[in-house]
Amino acid sequence: MGAKSIPVEAIDASNSNPTRQQRAVYSWHEARNSDAADDIFSTEWFKRTKSFLEKHSNPDSPDVKLEDLKKVEDLEFSAFFIQHPIPAFALWQFLQACYSLDRVVCINPLSYENSRRADETKVQGWEKLLPFQYLNASSSKDGRIRKKWIESMGQLKKEIESNALEGERLVSRLYDMYTGIDRLQSSLSGLRLGFGESQKDLKFKREMLEKAANVVEERLKITSTVLKLEGSQPATPRADWDAEEKHTGEPPWKLKYSHSN
Repeated sequence: MGAKSIPVEAIDASNSNPTRQQRAVYSWHEARNSDAADDIFSTEWFKRTKSFLEKHSNPDSPDVKLEDLKKVEDLEFSAFFIQHPIPAFALWQFLQACYSLDRVVCINPLSYENSRRADETKVQGWEKLLPFQYLNASSSKDGRIRKKWIESMGQLKKEIESNALEGERLVSRLYDMYTGIDRLQSSLSGLRLGFGESQKDLKFKREMLEKAANVVEERLKITSTVLKLEGSQPATPRADWDAEEKHTGEPPWKLKYSHSN
């Protein structure tokens, strides 16, 4: 393989000037009056974009384009962001919502320290998976992340029913789950917008969106064993929570668990 020329954007990034990718993401969101990309010019994103560009300008790094892939599971995020920054940024936000909820659901604050650290290490490992390998593991029947979610929610249900978890600690845990699911569903909507009409020729577009939607559906089903949600229905939990709180004066988790069984 011959040496690849270093993109102009890599030079811009080294001088802390916005790259083409950053500008594209910001302009797309600004045109839609969205603040979802307000951090795209942050120091973190400057460093991240610079590392992506440097990685793929390295002659020793395989320059695999989305169009050349045979399956979406081989998609590497940094290459996707360089080629298609708008849908890639939406995918990034969706994945961050997934990772955040993994930590809430799968790291049990009541566990012994060794078990808790083991779960933290496990969750960190999931975040290193390629995006669609992660989504498969989160939604497929035998997926390891999905299995861990089922196990964790089963344990939480036992802790609630036995009053091992109660009071403010229970309220805090359920609040984090409700808000995490709210964020997950919102990020799925953002993903659909980012993969919208302007990306109609994007390879694997339909498959990508289906895999993301499957993850949300599975997580709603699993958490519905504990949370007061409508199974896998697409209604936003936050809306249900706000409506019930207005009607009763209490958020739904307090109504469901404020009294002993």
